[in-house]
Amino acid sequence: MKKIYFFVVVAAVAAVFISGCAQKRNIPKDIDGAKLEAISSAWLSKLDNGWFQQCYDETSQKLKDGLDKNQWLNNMITYRKPLGTADKRQEINMIYEPEIANVGKGDFVIIQYAAIYQQKLAVIEAVTLIKEEDGSWKVSGYWIK
Repeated sequence: MKKIYFFVVVAAVAAVFISGCAQKRNIPKDIDGAKLEAISSAWLSKLDNGWFQQCYDETSQKLKDGLDKNQWLNNMITYRKPLGTADKRQEINMIYEPEIANVGKGDFVIIQYAAIYQQKLAVIEAVTLIKEEDGSWKVSGYWIK
């Protein structure tokens, strides 16, 4: 059963890579989706290289208010480090949200990726960005499923 599930997941992720079409939903015209994808991709590359502390330092104050550096580092060492570097990563979705539960209101953009890692593990990653008061965009959340 586990092997069948693995192959189904890999096939689904492969289909995403073949289609190469990311959906962009509710993105206001004044938000540069390409710029946000570049910010997100650069940040993910740092995670791939194991630069967990630098990634934390570059996140938004909202993330830091909810998660101290030691918690972040422990989470990255426990859950992210074992994955290694992504062999392939493809944006599959970009969504604008004016409010996120347990976080509050703001300009949030969630970018989801399909990724295949060194151990041939297929995952979905999401990077949430928030527009800061100075107009810059910073990572305010990250998860792997």
